[in-house]
Amino acid sequence: MIEEEAKTKWCPFVRHDTAGQNPGSFNRTILSTDKTNLNCIGSACMAWRWNYPPAEEVDGLKVVEVHHDPSGSGYCGLAGKP
Repeated sequence: MIEEEAKTKWCPFVRHDTAGQNPGSFNRTILSTDKTNLNCIGSACMAWRWNYPPAEEVDGLKVVEVHHDPSGSGYCGLAGKP
């Protein structure tokens, strides 16, 4: 999916500290009274993986042209490859 679409999805790994209001932390938007954003942060997350074109073999080495394309697609690496 494109990064902007991913940023509209809830991330199960986000935790919001309740700052003493309630014991512990939570990760569901419905419990957040201050409208804390608990969605995916896309490429700002270390687990985000871009979908790159297949590698080509050049002189026995696999080569892929890597460039940042904000309209490109990717996925959450923690959830496994799609």
